[in-house]
Amino acid sequence: MFDKYKNLDKTAKIRILIYTLILLWCIFLAIYLSIIASEDTSSYNPLSTSDVNEVNIDGADFSWAVRLMGYGINGIMSLFMIVLVIAYMLLESVAVFIPILIFRLAGLRKTVVVEEDEYILTRNMYFIAAGLSLVLSLIVSHLVGIIPVILFTVVWALFMLIYVIGVKNRYYLRRNI
Repeated sequence: MFDKYKNLDKTAKIRILIYTLILLWCIFLAIYLSIIASEDTSSYNPLSTSDVNEVNIDGADFSWAVRLMGYGINGIMSLFMIVLVIAYMLLESVAVFIPILIFRLAGLRKTVVVEEDEYILTRNMYFIAAGLSLVLSLIVSHLVGIIPVILFTVVWALFMLIYVIGVKNRYYLRRNI
């Protein structure tokens, strides 16, 4: 299976190795942030307002006001959880974008020629890593917070397209020459 990749030149093998390390970094970030987000969201227990029956202040029933405050606090905490997930996504974006951009600019200069085997390997590794990241993130988060898990994988997958599309363009440029 890997026999056709043995004839890649030295720079192509180095690019594949660095690409693999960046993919592993991205998978690690997605899994780690999924664990953190699932712990943060699963530890949140909303206030129960069903126990509020009779709250009398100076003879007047204020149970409706206490329930309303409970609903408001639950809404604020849910909003806080959404802001927390967005902050994690921004953190992941910065931690993924910088290495990918440096690798794209340094690894795929104008003079670089990409062979078909390198392009196919890069593309296949991208799809396998995205699927693996999604499945592992879902497993370690115990299916708590499925939307953040998907978003953490999508963030690095979209940024990794910067490199994958660059490899594709270099391959098609070489093929058309």
